[in-house]
Amino acid sequence: MPPDGEWLAAEPAGDQPEPVEYPRGAALMMRVYVIRAVRQIDERYGQFGGDADLAAQILRASKKILLDPEARVRHHGSTGYSSLERADFLLGRAVFMGKYLGFWAGLRARIGAVIGPLLSFRFGELRHTLPGQKIDGTQL
Repeated sequence: MPPDGEWLAAEPAGDQPEPVEYPRGAALMMRVYVIRAVRQIDERYGQFGGDADLAAQILRASKKILLDPEARVRHHGSTGYSSLERADFLLGRAVFMGKYLGFWAGLRARIGAVIGPLLSFRFGELRHTLPGQKIDGTQL
């Protein structure tokens, strides 16, 4: 999960699968034994961040994540995000950063998840980031 929230698609150099660090969850396929090896998905993530966490765990286990240039996926997503979805992303990023970059990085991201919407006058987003509300209705 990039710290700046931006994700750019990797352009494959050839026609052979090549390693990547972060696959998008909307087009992720893996063997069942990999999921079983992870044992559990971290429930602190809402809609956003679980795929990044899974990728980080796979890379920590010295396994490769391959991008297959021949594979095609059609994902019917929305063109924009609601305030709850944006808040869920910010909270997921804070969880990811705290887990993989340390407590202080996570704390800075969590504070940024509150200060950013406040200073940008995105009060609908702030309403969800302040209590730590995820999309499924639970809270951090």
